[in-house]
Amino acid sequence: MTETPTENTLTVNATHHMLGDLEEKFTGPAALSPNRRMENILGYDTNLPLLKSVVFQYKRPYTVESDSDRRFSVNRDQWRTLTSLYEYNQAFFVFPEVVDATNLEHTLSRSVFIDVFGIRKNTSLVYVPENACSAGRPTGIRAKINGGRRYRVPDALVYDWETLKESVNACEYGLRFTSQGEQTDAYSTFKQRVNRLVESDIDWLVDRVSSVVERQHSGDIRIPKEQPDIDREALKSYLLRLDEEGTDLSTHGIGRSRHTMLERPEERTD
Repeated sequence: MTETPTENTLTVNATHHMLGDLEEKFTGPAALSPNRRMENILGYDTNLPLLKSVVFQYKRPYTVESDSDRRFSVNRDQWRTLTSLYEYNQAFFVFPEVVDATNLEHTLSRSVFIDVFGIRKNTSLVYVPENACSAGRPTGIRAKINGGRRYRVPDALVYDWETLKESVNACEYGLRFTSQGEQTDAYSTFKQRVNRLVESDIDWLVDRVSSVVERQHSGDIRIPKEQPDIDREALKSYLLRLDEEGTDLSTHGIGRSRHTMLERPEERTD
């Protein structure tokens, strides 16, 4: 059996075609992959002349004989970090349905993009059917809580690249840094959140995760109520243990993230 391409290989191939697709609407689109010392900014470099970012966390597939779907592992700390920093339509898990090198050139077109807010807390696996993107936007994607039951990811938060690209090109998705030469409120909030994580503000982090889960229950795009409520004390104990072990709560589990920054030429400020 051919070995599944590495996460980095899938990322490189998808990003190459992604940037090519965006050149029609954007001048010099760029992709940033942070080194370990830059992980705490999670793909955002204030010294670059880029005004908008969309964040992508790639995952690598694997299969088992008893399951026809492609399985992808989800790290709960990656989910926590991304939902703590970003809002809807700004950060996405990417699941390329590519299990051997023969399909590498089609990595982007075979990738399922899921808004991080479409994934429940403590999700361990996402199941992507074979040829999920062959008919356009995927539907019926399922995931599984660690030690719990499977659930259906809301279709409204699942994309193929062509669908997602339309919203990116229209500047409907992403974190915008400046508007008319002024720093946006969204960017100011983002910086505050980064600082909270860097400072290991555990009480804030517990509040943020609890707020995310509540919004998933009650928002316009709802995740079914079977999702368990937050055990705030258990979450706080877990975060305190990480902090006592010297773990940087702003970077834990997200070292292989990939963050693509995009800019419209007419929005550039010198």
